[in-house]
Amino acid sequence: WTGGVYALQEQLQLPLHPGGKTALTLQGFGHYVPLGRERVTLFSQRGVRIPRWFTSHTWPIQLRLFKTNLFPSDCIVGLKKLDLGNFSITVSCAERAIMEVLYCLPKYESPDETRHLMAGLTTLQPALVQQLLQCCSSVKVKRLFMVLAEVEHHSWLDRIDTSSVDFGYGKRSLIKGGYFYQRYQITVPHSWKEEDY
Repeated sequence: WTGGVYALQEQLQLPLHPGGKTALTLQGFGHYVPLGRERVTLFSQRGVRIPRWFTSHTWPIQLRLFKTNLFPSDCIVGLKKLDLGNFSITVSCAERAIMEVLYCLPKYESPDETRHLMAGLTTLQPALVQQLLQCCSSVKVKRLFMVLAEVEHHSWLDRIDTSSVDFGYGKRSLIKGGYFYQRYQITVPHSWKEEDY
């Protein structure tokens, strides 16, 4: 599948990349060993047409493609080249990938695994996090990111200027009957409470 992605990126110049948990795993940040077929998550902008030879091919993985405007089409912040030996592909760096994981909550990703992933991201680059928070179009993702960063007490958090980030207005909810995180006005799983970890 990486060869297929390489062809889409380099030969067809399509704005598509492995992101979310897939990108984190490729860079050594994965938390759980996958059971059964590996699940690969790809992200592209809405309106991007992926060739049928790629989407209908019988890959030895479970392919999941998200077409979203989570980040504007001109926002290439948080993308990097990953050397795979014979070739390189563009993937999300850890800072962007964890935001893509949060975008997939709660339908496609586990809240508990997401917290474990965030716990391991102790070396995120504050300047890059800042840029991504300012570019990100999802109020939910930005609020969830800040909740987990605070709960995990990451040292880089002190260098984030939240006054320049648009967190929207009003209360939001990730799940019903959860824990209401007052500072960011969003209901999150009870397992995200600091004392429950």
